[in-house]
Amino acid sequence: LQRFISASAFAREKRGARATQPAAGVIMLPLAETELEVSSGELLPGVSTGEFVSRAKLSRKIPREHAMLYARCRNKVLFEEIREKRAWTYGIQADIHPFPEFYDFGVGAKGLDPSAFGEIFTVVSGCIEKAASEPDLFQHAKEFLVNATRMSDWNGWGLTDLAMSMLSTDGRLVTDTELIERVNSVKLSDIEP
Repeated sequence: LQRFISASAFAREKRGARATQPAAGVIMLPLAETELEVSSGELLPGVSTGEFVSRAKLSRKIPREHAMLYARCRNKVLFEEIREKRAWTYGIQADIHPFPEFYDFGVGAKGLDPSAFGEIFTVVSGCIEKAASEPDLFQHAKEFLVNATRMSDWNGWGLTDLAMSMLSTDGRLVTDTELIERVNSVKLSDIEP
């Protein structure tokens, strides 16, 4: 379906710049597209909060399970540093989304303390780099993905999203057993620059 839509007249004739395939490699740092935004009174009247969003592109030549592990490792480090240690926000998350020509890797935080704006980008970049040097974190990410795959109880929306992701990254549907084998076979050196 995704290939059909991508090849359709709608996609070909849509105005605007098209994303190009990034060069081979794990990730392009620094995170390229960053937005910092302050909004007042959304959570409580008179209280200012902020939002942080930063995105980068991963090569589509990277297998899907490598991209998933990459994001999961960063997620844990970000959570510990930004939420637990610094208390800048309740929710921060690293995510990864497949597109026809690249993976979109992003870090986002809503309800961000505006006093963090001066440091947030540097701290997030440091967290992304730190995750590369922690084998225990990588092992935890593998165990998390394997267990999440085993315990999945998909609703219709989630199953459709998963199928689209598999079709766009693998060109076919992948069984849970195969995905678990693939995740277990990944080494830390496979996902780090």
